[in-house]
Order: sequence, then structure tokens, then C-alpha cells
Amino acid sequence: MKANDCALRRWLIVRQGAIGDTILLSSLIRFIRSAIPSAWIEVMGVYERVELLVGDHMADSALSSERIGMEELWMEHGGVSGDLSQFLGSYDVILYFAGSNRERLRKRLQIRPDMIVRVHPALPDEQAYMHCTDHYISVLHGILPRKETPAPQLDLRQAEILEAQNYLESLGIDRRNALLVGLHVGAGGRAKRAPLRLFTLAVKSLQSQRPIVCLVPQGPADHEIVSRFVKQSGAESIFILNELPLRKLASVLSLLEMFIGNDSGITHMAAAVGRPTLALFSTGNPRIWRPLGKRVRTMIVK
Repeated sequence: MKANDCALRRWLIVRQGAIGDTILLSSLIRFIRSAIPSAWIEVMGVYERVELLVGDHMADSALSSERIGMEELWMEHGGVSGDLSQFLGSYDVILYFAGSNRERLRKRLQIRPDMIVRVHPALPDEQAYMHCTDHYISVLHGILPRKETPAPQLDLRQAEILEAQNYLESLGIDRRNALLVGLHVGAGGRAKRAPLRLFTLAVKSLQSQRPIVCLVPQGPADHEIVSRFVKQSGAESIFILNELPLRKLASVLSLLEMFIGNDSGITHMAAAVGRPTLALFSTGNPRIWRPLGKRVRTMIVK
């Protein structure tokens, strides 16, 4: 099929992943958007995460994977009801990233014979050394011509940037007189956390050159490690960004001068909003999972 074929007009992409997995999916969406600018693209998953993928050059809409009826796809017996069939049948292309039962899932998604339905492994093969963004885009083989994989990127609205600026001002942060540095000392798993001493050394080195303000994102699993960092960091000015909504957090990170973080979704977020980013990898495979971008560097630490 040609990229401008009207048969490729409506797309549904389903990926129920963590924050980093979701942000890396932005490369696939940007790839489709560049090939078919007029396409209508909807992305489904954990709503607050897939909402990150909506923007002028990204997806048109985000949908919750808890949408009524989607669980029918995973039932061992039975078919697809009328309402779900009508919903799925409204798309020309469905790309679904799943961990198991992919062939059964594909058959249930194939509402019309003229639809393109691809059910792809959710995770890349650890032995293939293919970056996750290339793994995602490989689902398009035979649908769109292959070209260079775009780096992950998030589109933020100007109003969101202004809100983030106002938020920093409300904290008493003067961006004119200090370097804004983001430090994500947490991670989804303990094994992914680099030693705290690396972050405290970074703070000490930066503070020796000029005044800095440290902004520390804190998710539900980060409270203990963030508390230890605050006590050990020696930072003269530190603010904890406690469980901010993800789009608001992305907007705040877009205002930083630099970001240092573990192998985590928040580090992917900083890279995807264009900040100079240093990603610290303790256990994960950076060939597959590193953040991408011209201003991103990766360091393997022990």
C-alpha cells in the first residue's frame, strides 16, 4: 500500500507499558505522522501515560485501556460484542503490543477483512540488540516504507510551558540567578538505582562552579531514596517535585538546564523534551533501553 492511500487513514495503537515504554512509543507515532500527515492516530494504554503522546505532531487523541469492553479481547472463550466490534471496526490499522496470546488477539481484532491488524511483542528481544524504538517501528514492515527512526519526542503546548514557569515561581525559584538541575535518584526497580554518591558528587561539582537549584522528581516508590538523597546531597537549594501529573512534570523538566537520572521513565521524559540528559545505567541494557537524542549521554555505572 502507498503511504497516502486513504485505506490508512484511521490508526489505533495500543501499548499498556510503563512511563519509559510509553515515551519510546513516540518514535513510532512520529514515524507514522511524517509518512501520513493527514492520518487520525489514537493511542490507548494507561491514560495518564499515553496522554503524553498527544500533540500537534503526535497522536490526535489518547484513550484509556480500561475502556468498557476491551477486556473481551482477552477472554479465553467468546467473541467480540457489538459495541466493541463497532469501535474496533472504525479503524483502518490497529497496532497492538502484547506479551502473550498474540495470534488469538489478532483474530479478535480483525473485525473487517480489509483492516490491517498487527499484534507485536510488547518487549524487544534482549538478544537482538535492537533499540526499543526500532522494535516498535518494525511493526510497520510492509505497511510503510522504512526510513530513519526518529528520536522520541514529546509535544508540549505553550500554555503548559507557561503553567510550569508559574509553578516554579510559586516555589520561589528564580531561574535567572541559578542553574536548574533535575536529578532523578529513584527508579522503578531498586536494581536500576545508581549509587547516591554519584548524584551527590554531581551536586558538589556543579555547586563549585555556580549557584544551582536541584529539582528532584518523586514518584510513589521514590520517597525513601529521595529522603536519603536530601540528607546526603549537600545541595544548597533543593525542591522535591512530588507526584506531579505527568504532563505537568514534563513541562517543568523542559525548563531545566540539565538532567541526571537513572534508567527510568522520568529520564526518558527529560530527554524527550529536549533537555541535556545524562542517563545512568546500573543493570539494564542501554543498547535497547537508553534515551535517545542529540543532547543525551549514557553512562554505565556499578
